[in-house]
Amino acid sequence: MTPTQDQLSHELDRLKRELADVLEPLTGDELFRATTQAIVKHRNLVEQLDLAYHALHNVAEDNADREKLIKAYSDAMLNNRAQVAVVSALTDKLGYIPEIPQKGHKDP
Repeated sequence: MTPTQDQLSHELDRLKRELADVLEPLTGDELFRATTQAIVKHRNLVEQLDLAYHALHNVAEDNADREKLIKAYSDAMLNNRAQVAVVSALTDKLGYIPEIPQKGHKDP
């Protein structure tokens, strides 16, 4: 059975509350570092989700690998949603969203 959008939202809210408890001891540089690492990981997961989406939508309906691609896309979506909860909990505790250059970005 696939969880509904409401069930996922409820679970993510619960996860966020639990994460707040786990993150309680983090302060200062440690909190900043954890937040920036979580944001970078989220960006990587978004890239994986995008790749899974395009792989799924570029394969024929009758392709034998379609079920595997559906599973890969579903897994990527769930991983991304969980990471959003982590980033949200960290940025809430930090009090702001730190600026992090995009991958491959070079300052002038």
